[in-house]
Amino acid sequence: MKTRHHLAVVLFAVATIAPSAQAALLENGSFESPNITNGGYCYTNAPYAPCGSGVALTGWTGVSPIIGSGNGAWGGTQAQDGSQYIGLQSYMGTNLGTVTQTLTLAAGTYALSWFDAGRNGQGGIAYDVVFDGLALSSSPFQTTSGAGWTQHQAQFTAAGGGDLTFKVVTMGGDRTAFIDNAALTQVSAVPEPASIALLLAGLGVLGLTRRAQR
Repeated sequence: MKTRHHLAVVLFAVATIAPSAQAALLENGSFESPNITNGGYCYTNAPYAPCGSGVALTGWTGVSPIIGSGNGAWGGTQAQDGSQYIGLQSYMGTNLGTVTQTLTLAAGTYALSWFDAGRNGQGGIAYDVVFDGLALSSSPFQTTSGAGWTQHQAQFTAAGGGDLTFKVVTMGGDRTAFIDNAALTQVSAVPEPASIALLLAGLGVLGLTRRAQR
């Protein structure tokens, strides 16, 4: 019975190292806030029609169009999730497609998932997804004209917080990649020193108990 008791101590120590359930790590990942009424569109933080000086995209900085589901000016694409999505747009060499969210993360490994689609009637466009200055893929992601929603996934290791950025790479002409339903989850955590010490202490107690029983 004593051995079982000490074994329970060790198992408890291991449990403290396992990552706990977390709230959503990415804010406004489906780009539903602010709401662009009547399926319209509006650029963030930029003086382009039809919103004058633009609006602020909740949780994100940068410049991009927020597009209502089915908007005809953008080819009629329906949102993959909710009623809105954003565009990563290059217009005549002007970058209108960079959005960034500053994340507060514990050290560990994370999985990012998102969907992209291509704007009807335009050429393809490439974009990067970057965390803390490092691209999450060895080559940019690509969309083609009229392509439907496709899910992508990438993992990265964080030593702490950092900036997550979606940004257009292809410049020239008028081309747009649509982005929707981005989500971030923690895959594994780096144990804190206190948790490691507790585990080692538990293992030491178990070893001493076994030696005493012998």
